[in-house]
Amino acid sequence: RSLTTKQQHQQHHHKQHDTSTRQSILFLSPTSWPEPNATAAGTRTMSLLQHFSPSCPSIPSSISSSLFHSVHFGCGANLPRLYGKGSNGYDDIQWHRVKPNRPDDMVKLIQKIETENGPVKAVVFDRFYAEEAYSFRIREECPNALRVLDMQDVHSLRVGRQYLVDQHDKSNIESSVDGKYSLMT
Repeated sequence: RSLTTKQQHQQHHHKQHDTSTRQSILFLSPTSWPEPNATAAGTRTMSLLQHFSPSCPSIPSSISSSLFHSVHFGCGANLPRLYGKGSNGYDDIQWHRVKPNRPDDMVKLIQKIETENGPVKAVVFDRFYAEEAYSFRIREECPNALRVLDMQDVHSLRVGRQYLVDQHDKSNIESSVDGKYSLMT
């Protein structure tokens, strides 16, 4: 049986945009774009974005093709020129402006990503405020997506860890005969 021209066009269009095996990851920050030359958090975030990108050189292509087809970063701030296409070596990352607490904007962004690149399978919130501002809509629109709260900038965790280490060290140190300290085993 032969197909009409319209059916052939629809079939060709479906093949071009078949997203059944493709998946996307979305990073969200309500207030700031990653700044790898300014902060350690920016450097780490850019490393994560690059790590998940389809052309990551440190991951064999046989594995990377099964991870994410596309990597996206959404932020409420105006997009700086640094993130223009081809300007910084981050061509595999798609940059989006999406203001916090604007449900319609988030829905449009998710629909755009999923139409062009496949379902959003993971969302990384860069801090509590990002989770508060975006997660309710992510839960509704992408119920099967893994949601991750990135704790890299939570200074209270660092302080708490240091306190526990210090307390542990104090309780495990004993004075030796020569007056030097050694850890008890």
